[in-house]
Amino acid sequence: MILVAMVQKYPPDWNQARYWPRPGGGFWAAVPLGTDQPVVTRSHPNITVVRTLVAELDAAGDAVGGQLVEFIGETGVDPGAFDDLVREWLDGGFGHREVLVAEYNIAYAAEQAMLYDPADSTLTLVGLSLQHRSPLGKAQADEEYCWVTDVIRERFICLEINGHETCRVIPAEIEITCIEIDSDGGGDGGEDGDGGGGGGNDDGSPSFTLLCDPASLHRGQTTTCSVTVSGDPKHDISQYQYSWISSLGATHSGAATWAGTATGYAEISVAIEKLATLGPFKVFVKDRSPGWAFETLYAEIRYTELSKQKPGCYGFYRDITPTPIQYDHLKSGPWSGQALVLAPLRSRQGELHVSEDFLSGSSLSYYLNGLPNCMPTPAGPKVTYPQVNNPCGTLRDMSKFQIAVEAHERYHEKGYSDCLTGATGQSFLRALENLHGPGNEVVAAGTALWSEFIPKYKKAGKGGTSISTGNFWRYLSGWTNANVAAGGESGNHGC
Repeated sequence: MILVAMVQKYPPDWNQARYWPRPGGGFWAAVPLGTDQPVVTRSHPNITVVRTLVAELDAAGDAVGGQLVEFIGETGVDPGAFDDLVREWLDGGFGHREVLVAEYNIAYAAEQAMLYDPADSTLTLVGLSLQHRSPLGKAQADEEYCWVTDVIRERFICLEINGHETCRVIPAEIEITCIEIDSDGGGDGGEDGDGGGGGGNDDGSPSFTLLCDPASLHRGQTTTCSVTVSGDPKHDISQYQYSWISSLGATHSGAATWAGTATGYAEISVAIEKLATLGPFKVFVKDRSPGWAFETLYAEIRYTELSKQKPGCYGFYRDITPTPIQYDHLKSGPWSGQALVLAPLRSRQGELHVSEDFLSGSSLSYYLNGLPNCMPTPAGPKVTYPQVNNPCGTLRDMSKFQIAVEAHERYHEKGYSDCLTGATGQSFLRALENLHGPGNEVVAAGTALWSEFIPKYKKAGKGGTSISTGNFWRYLSGWTNANVAAGGESGNHGC
């Protein structure tokens, strides 16, 4: 088989094995492959390929899993630091370097290939296929097969046409790993293999490939894992029984596809009757972007008589807590049994009340007890604040006091708003956004976060500025001309 020949051509170099502890117990082991083979691709002289075997060992040192992983790049891909590349691959990123990662099972059958983009720290799925090539300078009796990626590099070509130079960019593929096969089945290989991820021969039996698309997505988005079949004369995927399993514990059987809403990193595998087992296919999940944030609070002022329910009260601010947490409990797909916070919490505007006393058209009016001489004889039994302060020359000071009351209540509001939009509120939302896992654990953790944050929010607007303006006429038990001092609460401002 071709794939057997590849394993033979690129054997492990056990003398360079590296080990380190694995979270949860056991060890990771990394071993370079084919150290006697060229580390530069034939396609592009500046691109290096580092081939490795990554094994998962239990506490007793027995292998419980493994993959062949190849790292391809122009800069920062060093065969001497293959263990660093493996650890970065396990962590899901390569810092500031662009690295292509090709993953295979132990038999060198392709699973997936991903390109890491340092600009946004994402892994993007790219094509990976086993292709038949005609090697230059070789006898026709020889055949060559290479693992080849989709277009990820381009060549700049200039040609002279009719006396004019024309330049254009030509897409180019990368030949990662190749093997030569003698036409008689000898040499490095033998019969053709599946090349698609599991099962299958040249005798017409089926060959299967597993793909999850997209393989890198934001939390809350949907991905679909599918099995494709080739090598079967009918190419009918529905004739097989598929048994799916997710590393998060979900299972599914029957159809050749399995879709679901992603909450966090997962590995998806599928068994096709007794013909093949594919995977695990890694699905990488990123935080929802560009991130969650509370909106700034700024309520419309309500001029009402509600503030007059307390003697000497000319305004108040009533806060309203943000929208409650809503959860999405997943009941199907690879993340079945998991849950996540469904949507970001939203700010809810409070109520900012100021006494209607200060408005010229106020419906609030008062008896004539102690009415000053500067006030003309009223037409009715009651008068308003503006009707008294205007002729008595204190309307300006009354207006200044009204503005001070509004500013005082805005200060209360700003305390609540700063709590939401500041570091405490942002940290609270980030914790919610990252909340995912088994449903009961998510709800319990969300409840704990809410119980910690909301008391801080409720205290955040208790501090208030003091108010002191000039004298104006106001009504208590009778009309009084005096300076009004108010506010100055000593509570919290922000959280």
